Amino acid sequence: MKTTKIPVLLPGLNKMIASAKQGTKKRQPYAATKRVLSREIAPFVRKLRGVTPPVHVHFTYFVCHRRHDLDNLDAGARKIILDVMVDTGVIPKDNMMIVKKLSATFCTCKKGEEGIEIFVTTYQSPGETAKDIWDNTSNIYLEQPIGVM
Repeated sequence: MKTTKIPVLLPGLNKMIASAKQGTKKRQPYAATKRVLSREIAPFVRKLRGVTPPVHVHFTYFVCHRRHDLDNLDAGARKIILDVMVDTGVIPKDNMMIVKKLSATFCTCKKGEEGIEIFVTTYQSPGETAKDIWDNTSNIYLEQPIGVM
């Protein structure tokens, strides 16, 4: 198991979407924000190297108050962190074949101690692979008649 702590909270999904909506052809504030955040957290994420895929990634969020929208906070941070994990070589890709399980815990802390702790472990498969599940699911959809109510 590898672990690291990012000493800041990343923007939530609502802020990321609002930033993306402000973009024009030549000006993309979301892309610029993501690029800056990626550079800032990359040194922390690099410490997770050495875990053999497939992996289970667990996020523990430390927040100083309970007013945060938890799913919003989690979704925004996960996107950026998983992309940085790929960019820094921690994992080859962030698809279902590599990342088998994602989980999160939320804790309160003192002001100034906010952050995100990331735990990465090799995932031990209980049986089916993601490819098996996908193949079975796609077969179910393909076997259903189209346009019949």
